[in-house]
Amino acid sequence: MLRTRENIKENLGFREIKILSGNVGYLDLRSFEPLELAREKATSAFRFLENTDALIIDLRNNHGGNPSMVQYICSIFFEKPTLLNSIYWRRGDYTENFWSMSNITIDKRPQVPLFILISARTFSGGEEFAYNLQKQKCMGLTEVDMDSKNSKYLYQNSPIRNSDKIFFSACFALRLCSGP
Repeated sequence: MLRTRENIKENLGFREIKILSGNVGYLDLRSFEPLELAREKATSAFRFLENTDALIIDLRNNHGGNPSMVQYICSIFFEKPTLLNSIYWRRGDYTENFWSMSNITIDKRPQVPLFILISARTFSGGEEFAYNLQKQKCMGLTEVDMDSKNSKYLYQNSPIRNSDKIFFSACFALRLCSGP
């Protein structure tokens, strides 16, 4: 995903952060930008929300992004190392595992009541985030609204070039779960 002035103007995906009545934290997250660009923003956002009694993460307009930021934010909600997801990279023929991180600079909150909002406009990394927390039975997760027109899988696009005039993408989905 290319970083443009527009991405930066959009505050690297962090659209709105506030504390609602009842001491409920609210984060409207529009994209998951690369960790090396947006770590400070994520850290600041979650530090602002660290003393709330519950959290709402609104992904209804999230168009996805980078798996490293999904991994970083998911790590807040897991105390022990947890396999979040795996991506098979067709180019290079290898699988990359994404584990929750232990060395984050945000207080971990595995017990906080957590609500994830998604919609038909949630895509890719937004779906992965919600799915990771749901499938790993995150302790604080109270509800995930999986009303997404897309799938609950993570896709890796692999461009295939036949010539300079023909280009298409093929996807491979890898779903990790112990049940149906």
